[in-house]
Amino acid sequence: MDTEPPLPAADELPPLTETIEAAVIRRGGGCPMVEFFHHIGGKWSFPILYVLYRAEAPLRFGELRRRLEPVTQKELTRHLRAFERLGLVSRGILCSQPLQVEYALTEYGRTLEAPLNAVAAWVLHHGGPLFRSES
Repeated sequence: MDTEPPLPAADELPPLTETIEAAVIRRGGGCPMVEFFHHIGGKWSFPILYVLYRAEAPLRFGELRRRLEPVTQKELTRHLRAFERLGLVSRGILCSQPLQVEYALTEYGRTLEAPLNAVAAWVLHHGGPLFRSES
């Protein structure tokens, strides 16, 4: 079974002032967008991350699923597990009967604030043609 290389620690990330071209050269090539969507791709990735970003407190699984209707339990679970492995989401277990689980963005996950807000703003301003093409 192939395993993915570990993600860099926060202090190993390039400074925000580094250009994309410099980062690509430093990392030995490869398009950063392709790499990003390889790990964060999927129909529900951005909606899940955005709902967690906008939440004022950790969300229990059921509440997260309600906010993302019509996502399936299987799909939401798959994405949350992947985000947890990537260090973007933390999973907390509440000592209660029945056992409850809650999810929140990690500090590393919160670094997605700017791209999540940018995508949301773009959809609000320019997304109309995308939605009309579905009819």
